[in-house]
Amino acid sequence: MKSVKKNLLAASISALLTACGSGGGGGTTTPPAPSTSFTLSGTVPGTLIEAFCDDGSYYSTTSDDSVPGSDHPFELELPNNLVCRLVMTTNESTANPVITQIGFVDTGASEESIAFTSDTDVDLGHIDLEMNPDPGCPGAGTYDANCDGVLDTPLEIEVESTEIEVVELVSDPMDTDRDGIINAYEDDDGDGEPNALDEDDDGDGINDIDDHDSNDNDGDGIDNENDVDDDNDGENDDVDDDDDGDGIDDDLDDDDDNDGEDDDEESEGGTGNHTTPSGDDPTAGRLLAATQCTQCHGTDGYSVTEIEGLAGDSASELTDETCGESDEPEEIMGFHGGAYCSSSAASSASQELEDIADYLSGR
Repeated sequence: MKSVKKNLLAASISALLTACGSGGGGGTTTPPAPSTSFTLSGTVPGTLIEAFCDDGSYYSTTSDDSVPGSDHPFELELPNNLVCRLVMTTNESTANPVITQIGFVDTGASEESIAFTSDTDVDLGHIDLEMNPDPGCPGAGTYDANCDGVLDTPLEIEVESTEIEVVELVSDPMDTDRDGIINAYEDDDGDGEPNALDEDDDGDGINDIDDHDSNDNDGDGIDNENDVDDDNDGENDDVDDDDDGDGIDDDLDDDDDNDGEDDDEESEGGTGNHTTPSGDDPTAGRLLAATQCTQCHGTDGYSVTEIEGLAGDSASELTDETCGESDEPEEIMGFHGGAYCSSSAASSASQELEDIADYLSGR
């Protein structure tokens, strides 16, 4: 069962940080470490707020309705510079939820998209969501034509580029039909229930929890092998004891990513959809890349910003550039080199670099 069908807890992504001290006659001072996250805030009536991000991570909160007469404020902490999409649901705990995808319009550049990123706190102000199901449903609605509870078009919010960067994507893996509604809230089988709430979202008669037809357990548009949180339970797979959310502990689960292929075959380089990198520890390479690289260089090394992608570069090229041995080391990861390449670097750090490079070179 997809975990967005349950009550979810917000999660956070860890990042690699290095703090540097500066010496002087009066002693040593250490500047504060830069923030790795920002707070998205605003007010919205009685609402579940969800963020679906490019690396498959998921974040959620609810607006605070505890103060009578208030506009129900909310705060959602998100990682810096990770491309995300925002969904808000009113009447979430009732039989008639109203699900609204949020779109962003950059008033200065006249750009609009459901994908956004930021590295500074953002206040969206009051968001005037639709509170009631389309009066034309059941039947043919006006703003919810297929009556699945999801508004057919995003609610557009005007933002300033100094706060939010609106990310216009040529193709969006989380919105493959480019209609402004992410895959998780499409209605693939046309039964009037969005995928995220549908026990059998492809209508094949097999509940999703038992269905191996898909390589995307949580329906967020990110393949399991590239998704740091396969079941959208708010816990990264590297610390999650049940990666696919099927109720079977990974230690006992023969197929813990629920892709229909035995884990032993995958680890031996089997012929399924899973891609096994050439490093000593393919799982470590994937997870290290997800937690240390994707925020800047994009999911699986495929960048959707001006920052250069890493996918497909040879392992030797990646390590050379990281350690500053290429002609233009600053283009990729030269500024990280001190953590991996100095004479005092621990052997474990060197192995981490090798795992990351081997994984990304196979993308």
